[in-house]
Amino acid sequence: MSNLLETIQFLKDNPGNFIRLTNMAGEIEQPLGKKDIYLSDIPNEDLAAYIKFLLGSITTDAHVIVERRRQKGATHEKAGPAFKVIVKAPEPIQATPVVEQTVSQNAQPVQHNPQVMPAVPGMGMPFGLSAADAFAMMRKADKLDDVISDKEELKEIVKGLRAENRTLEIDKRELQTKLSIAEAQKDMAVLAAKMENKSFFDSQAFQNLMEKAPDMVGMVMEARKGSVPQVAASGLGAANISETKKTFVEYIIENCSDDQVNYLGSIIAYMSNPNFVNKLNALISNPNE
Repeated sequence: MSNLLETIQFLKDNPGNFIRLTNMAGEIEQPLGKKDIYLSDIPNEDLAAYIKFLLGSITTDAHVIVERRRQKGATHEKAGPAFKVIVKAPEPIQATPVVEQTVSQNAQPVQHNPQVMPAVPGMGMPFGLSAADAFAMMRKADKLDDVISDKEELKEIVKGLRAENRTLEIDKRELQTKLSIAEAQKDMAVLAAKMENKSFFDSQAFQNLMEKAPDMVGMVMEARKGSVPQVAASGLGAANISETKKTFVEYIIENCSDDQVNYLGSIIAYMSNPNFVNKLNALISNPNE
């Protein structure tokens, strides 16, 4: 199968396949016909005749490069090597020699009835198109097809860029969310570190406790002896001290170590922080998590 027939079959295999023609006119390469030529552009699927038609009238042999291309996403790529088609220029017409004939003086002239040739549209008629005009119109149509093809390619490129932009926007939102979560976790870690490092003895609760220390010591000593402690009215024995507070102090004395008392003091010192209270309530509600 010749290269021309293989090219026609290549165009038939996929409607998106096309070819490009380049006229190698001496040292200058000139595009021949429209930029992208599809099967529907070739009359009767005769590529050789189509190339001759595009070349028009030539006086020297023409060398045309045929390049096959296929679509690849929003762009295209070469499909195999290009090949050359050589179109031979027509042989020049030899002049017919004129033969002189001697006419006898007695010969009678022969009358010829002139035949009227039918008018052919496009051949010098005022309402027809000459070959040059038709070829110029075809050139303009090819340029228009090139512009339309370039426009479609640009549309595909813009569509791809918009899709990529949407993907980047989604990635950006995900990263911002992860950053917010990381910052929140960092704040919680700092708070936990402060709780671990800050001693109960540095808190305001300890300062308040130290003010009542003499009364508490006396109460503790009396409790150990089994007697009812007698403290000042401003201490734990005051009338405004609730039963809950008294029970709590007794529980600490009997059940808590010094380290546990220190930890409880740290918790009391942070009870004015709403975020700490919410986290502590959540932990108390679900101690196994």
